[in-house]
Amino acid sequence: MKLALGAVALATLALAAPAQAIDPGPAVLDFEAPSPATAAEELYPASGAHLRVIPPNFGSFALADGCGVVTRTGHDSPQGLDVCSGGTLWLEFDQPQTSVSMFAAALTAFDPESEARVDTITAESWPGEPGEGDPIERVVIPNASSAFGVPVVLGTRLNMPAIRSVTVTAGNPFGSELIIDDITFGAHPQPDTEITAGPATVSRSTDAAFAFTANQSETGYACSLDGAPAQACRPPFSASGLAEGSHTFTVAARDRYGTYDPSPAAYSWAIDLHPPPSIVPAPDGDRDGVADALDNCPAAANAGQADSDKDGVGDACEVAEPGTLAPVTGSRVVVTALSGDVFVKLPADASSSRRLAQTAPISGYVPLKGIAALPTGTLVDARKGRVALDSTVDGRRIGDGGARQRVTLAAGIFRIRQARAALGSTARVPTDLILTSAPGAESGCLRTPSSGPIKGRGRSLVRTLAASTHKGLFRIVGAAATSTAREATWITQDRCDGTRTEVGKGRVTVAAAATATSSKPRTVTVRSGRSYTVKARLFAAKRATR
Repeated sequence: MKLALGAVALATLALAAPAQAIDPGPAVLDFEAPSPATAAEELYPASGAHLRVIPPNFGSFALADGCGVVTRTGHDSPQGLDVCSGGTLWLEFDQPQTSVSMFAAALTAFDPESEARVDTITAESWPGEPGEGDPIERVVIPNASSAFGVPVVLGTRLNMPAIRSVTVTAGNPFGSELIIDDITFGAHPQPDTEITAGPATVSRSTDAAFAFTANQSETGYACSLDGAPAQACRPPFSASGLAEGSHTFTVAARDRYGTYDPSPAAYSWAIDLHPPPSIVPAPDGDRDGVADALDNCPAAANAGQADSDKDGVGDACEVAEPGTLAPVTGSRVVVTALSGDVFVKLPADASSSRRLAQTAPISGYVPLKGIAALPTGTLVDARKGRVALDSTVDGRRIGDGGARQRVTLAAGIFRIRQARAALGSTARVPTDLILTSAPGAESGCLRTPSSGPIKGRGRSLVRTLAASTHKGLFRIVGAAATSTAREATWITQDRCDGTRTEVGKGRVTVAAAATATSSKPRTVTVRSGRSYTVKARLFAAKRATR
């Protein structure tokens, strides 16, 4: 196999249909437009970010002129932001962010006692106000004055919006001046890459060429073909002499701060060198006059291509009621497949569950595409996908005083449950997400004796679910505990030795179930950056009592 750039003409590229649209690029504060000496607090009032400089606390110390202002020194540009000696930059956001990056430099100062060079930069991201709780991430750069433009990159563990503020400090209390430039922030992981063109899905050539782009200014890409180690590359990327069969190309952009796309773009195709028949009619499996490649429901005849909820899935192929229906308390929710592979299993009495017979990782499940209204009791497999679930807040109907509440869910299997409420009731009704095990997932616990001290049993992870909600009331129901949140990002895990709750943002109330063996309080509040485990002998104990 031979790889080369430009070896295959770009004229041979076919339009590549990406699995999902490229994420928006980050907002950028470059300090070029404001006049020099403009105070930090006056900059970018409508950007969604607010800057201010906190002076050092030396008792009677007064904020000096020129502290926290635009200056004629920047990263590869005329201007940047100057933070006075010993000062701290506070950056606060209107909405939670997933990634924050910038360039920074500390002008060297000296410790009067040790005469040591002080040129360290410390950056911290926070789930709320700076200094409130534990930071999400702390980055310390020990030699930040070696050259202006040291990248500072802050992210979140779950790649979900959680950062509400950032602090940046240079040197020691005796003073190291700090220069900041090109601050970027976004609600999506950054950068993001998109493959814009590639070979046909089934190609008759052993050559292939790709075009790709990024959602922001990039400094290069890393390309890989068929799982080989990634190599630096630039578009167009081409390969020749490929073998017949299936192939996959992946590419990840690298932004100005040296960060690679955490989820590289991928494109798969097959090379088939068998001679095609002289006339190949366009496949039309349901014989409705619409070719499968253009049919929004190739499994069922639908010549009119009706799609009432406009989600790209024809009405004839919906696995449930259309997503245009509103949620109903205790009866129906609305679920949107946001990314990845999502599968659902409707209750036995839901006739729509018999519409399609498609393969899925678990028998009885069918793929969910787009948006659908699902009855309570539905099982959702989002282990390799991400969904948004909308339910009602109380007993009032949507459109008649009622409102929706939303939670984003990923990395687990769960059953949807919500209690019914009296029509018109204003009492809040939580929506339950009941953790469910994949086939065989509990076997590791079943092989462990259920008797004996719990500390001698394994902590094997059986099932999990990640959730994020804003002004909703949702509960994840585990085997040994139930976690409840109104505005938080958290993960609940069922393990052999109990149920663990880990909070990334906000606070979550954890209530122990009757099966718990811990002597700790039955209900605790877990705050951001903390975790809590309710001990219990799970799964193995159930087997012993059968």
